[in-house]
Amino acid sequence: MKKRKILRTTALALTLSMLITTIPTGIVQASEQSMFDKNGLLTQEMIDKRPQNESEEVQKIITEETEKRDAYTKYFLTEQNAHMVAMYPDPVHYEEDGQWKDIDNTLTLQENEDNEQVYQNTASNVQVQIAKTSDTDELVSIERDGIEISWGLAPQEVLTRANKIEEKQISEFIVDTPPVAAYANSIEEPETPEEIEEYNREQAQLATVKSSGMYSDILPNIDIQYVVQSNTVKENIILKDRSAVYQTLSFKIQHPNLKSRLNKEENSISIYQPDTQQIVYEFVPPFMYDNNGEMSDEVGQPGRI
Repeated sequence: MKKRKILRTTALALTLSMLITTIPTGIVQASEQSMFDKNGLLTQEMIDKRPQNESEEVQKIITEETEKRDAYTKYFLTEQNAHMVAMYPDPVHYEEDGQWKDIDNTLTLQENEDNEQVYQNTASNVQVQIAKTSDTDELVSIERDGIEISWGLAPQEVLTRANKIEEKQISEFIVDTPPVAAYANSIEEPETPEEIEEYNREQAQLATVKSSGMYSDILPNIDIQYVVQSNTVKENIILKDRSAVYQTLSFKIQHPNLKSRLNKEENSISIYQPDTQQIVYEFVPPFMYDNNGEMSDEVGQPGRI
């Protein structure tokens, strides 16, 4: 078992973020019918910057050409047989039995092999499980190709501003409700160019590629949020009050049959296979920001892991 400590400052409503990734781009056009940003979204700025000689007619997407998919790309056919190509910075598809399928990170309540209740993503080559309640050694586990890591809060005293020890509370993981697309359940068909642009934008945007949830007050005035997006997991530690700076946070990381190393220059942690040295998981450099939006990467990783 390894321990990971995160250093914090005294800023109010401070959020520390750590991305765990399992080791493109933007959107390009096969026709001149639409433009998207790197997340598959059409922005007004991009509409305004389209070439002057581009046709004013906006064509509605009628179907996806699923046979043309790859991990980062979707192809669409419009009502006038034009083509649109959406490229994403992170994988939106995973390969199974020779077919590229949509990643669906919708978190649903399941029972794991130990008969414990966990929230698990729905369809991906990266399986993520998040414990329903915080009274466990493993808050999060990730498995890909039979290789698993997990982590949770290490035993620690729960402190207040006066360094008074309090009883640790059990927090329940609450899944966030995803936003509903404007035309997802609408009977009306988009008609105006603006409506068609919005409709096309929704077709290129994958609502289920990202899910999130929160352990509220997992420690006094501290929330922990987990965001499952594409094939990564992001951990946000939210300090809601200055009193939270008195609380030390330690995590135990378990990675059977793997080794870990601290990359001091990059401020990251790599989990790798000892025989091949291949990195299979990586904790990328953490950063923090306050409620004024001020950001900093002056967040320390542990001196030893």
